[in-house]
Amino acid sequence: MFNGEDENNTHFSNEDNSLNYHCMATSSYLGEKCICCNEECNIGKVYKIIKEEHGNCNINIYISAHNSSILSNITKEDEEELAIVAVACINNLIEGGWKISSTGIPAQCVILDYVGCRKHWDEEGFSTNFNLNELNRILTIT
Repeated sequence: MFNGEDENNTHFSNEDNSLNYHCMATSSYLGEKCICCNEECNIGKVYKIIKEEHGNCNINIYISAHNSSILSNITKEDEEELAIVAVACINNLIEGGWKISSTGIPAQCVILDYVGCRKHWDEEGFSTNFNLNELNRILTIT
């Protein structure tokens, strides 16, 4: 669900935390690869928008529980061909950014508008927002 669109910012958010479905992402050595299995899934919604905006570009979305999980499986070929745009809280982006930069993989980030994860800030966790226009801007220049 989008919080609204205007010429300056498009924010992506799951305002209804009651969604209850099973993610069908496929396992990959880079993480869980989104296959847009459910039209109610916000990650899938963003993926569809990215595919529409960027056409035939080889853009995939991987869901990684932690920044180190993706890095533990990267091959030498990945280091030469892969670029990463991470969408995460500032805590994970700082730590993950240093780790990714040490591999030589080009990386950019989009910071969540606020942090709502159970691990760091809230016992129950809650959905957060990010600026979809910023993600599109990064994907356009890379």
